[in-house]
Amino acid sequence: MYQLPKVMSGVVLTGHGGFDKLQYKRNLPVPSPGDNEVLIRVSAAGVNNTDINTRTAWYSKTDAAPEDAGWTGNALTFPRIQGADVCGYIVAVGRNISDDRIGDRVLVTVQHPHINLEFSDFYTILLSTIFPQYSPA
Repeated sequence: MYQLPKVMSGVVLTGHGGFDKLQYKRNLPVPSPGDNEVLIRVSAAGVNNTDINTRTAWYSKTDAAPEDAGWTGNALTFPRIQGADVCGYIVAVGRNISDDRIGDRVLVTVQHPHINLEFSDFYTILLSTIFPQYSPA
């Protein structure tokens, strides 16, 4: 059985700006899955233009003002862990999900309503927003 650590590593965005706003941390708490969520051990996460544009406040309608700099047009809260493209393995499940899902290799949908945490070792997300991935042996 996989033993979950209590802390994880991740890249934390501390505000809008350049690379200086990204901090690598090794002491972040491992999240716990909610009732309809799974905990994914991240195998790979891609950096895409949304991540960069969010960091630089490119989405702002008013000259990079933090009040509307999120891609939804709303302000973001910092610090935050970014990421929108991830694959990995389910290592824990919420109360309403069968333990049979533990060990499944999954891909996360890009457009999900969850707070992003993919630039970290572990990530929780609703079961309804992931797809199982099967590879030939």
